[in-house]
Amino acid sequence: MITVIIPTFNRSKFLRRAIESVLKQTYQNRCILIMDNNSSDDTARVVNEYIATGAKIKYKCNEKNVGSLQNFIRGINAIETDYYCMLCDDDFLLPSFMEEVMGAFDDPEVMFSCAKTLVADLPRAKIFFRTKDWDAGYYLPSNKTVCKMFSSHFTTTGVVFRREVRDLIGPFDVGGTDVLYTAFAAASFKFYVADYYGAVFTVHDNSYTNSGGVGAEGEARLFELVVQTVAEVMKLQLTNERKTLLTKLVLDYYMPILRSNICSLERSFLKYNLTDEMSWRCVHVSKYELIIGTLIMLPKFLSPLAIKLAKYVETVLRKKTERWFHLNGRNITMDISPTLTTEASDFDAVGNWVANQRPL
Repeated sequence: MITVIIPTFNRSKFLRRAIESVLKQTYQNRCILIMDNNSSDDTARVVNEYIATGAKIKYKCNEKNVGSLQNFIRGINAIETDYYCMLCDDDFLLPSFMEEVMGAFDDPEVMFSCAKTLVADLPRAKIFFRTKDWDAGYYLPSNKTVCKMFSSHFTTTGVVFRREVRDLIGPFDVGGTDVLYTAFAAASFKFYVADYYGAVFTVHDNSYTNSGGVGAEGEARLFELVVQTVAEVMKLQLTNERKTLLTKLVLDYYMPILRSNICSLERSFLKYNLTDEMSWRCVHVSKYELIIGTLIMLPKFLSPLAIKLAKYVETVLRKKTERWFHLNGRNITMDISPTLTTEASDFDAVGNWVANQRPL
């Protein structure tokens, strides 16, 4: 049986869609664990409505808010089934996700199985195909595979894990980044990649990604995360060569964020009253260490020019890495709402669309 962990906090409308996407899976041997981080909205009522229908749902509510990462980890540590997956309350699964990935576990050496993931950017009404550069099949731990996972990682929304993964490498990355966690898993275990887009990761105004993610942390906290993550690498049952590689990847992940000096960047936004749009784009572009030093020093009257420059750089980077599609563009053969609302039926529309579309 698969346990789907859904950590949530004050997102009852999104939560309903996430639950529906699990209940409509073609694979029936699954249950849901809702980890409520002390919500003040009607989350409990929504969950109890589903429980009353006989749905296999366990509901746990923290006595106080313990933070999103700790809530997530509590859910993973509570797993008792042989398999589990992690579903954020604002994301959702496509109907055949579990069925497509579970067959790989017939091989007892496979420790996790991945489906590809769509990213739905709600503010800009666009989606793109993640991890399209992965071929379907089985992968063994190797330096090449680890580096590929780091550069083109699977979001944990689209991954099913054996419980042994939690027991052997820990419940999750200490910084809450699936980039590093999936790299650690790829360094440690055999895994499978399905030729199927099985989950939708959403970016919206209140999402963790849109708020800057780990890049929004202060410098002291970022250095602390580097030290803690490297310490976790040292605990892994791997060769020294593999540990060295993972340590380099940890530094590759954190050091650009530190060098871009997010804290100073935020202060510059306040000083020059740059727009929220500018702030959002700076956080993302800063990971590539481009134009940030210039942006920090720009006077206010040059802000519009800087925004255009950031947009241009972002466009160039996207063309090199991922294929983006406008939801209302000519590449779409089905009529999908350009706003991707929180209605439960959204995942049906996206699922049907994916069945008729492939990345070019």
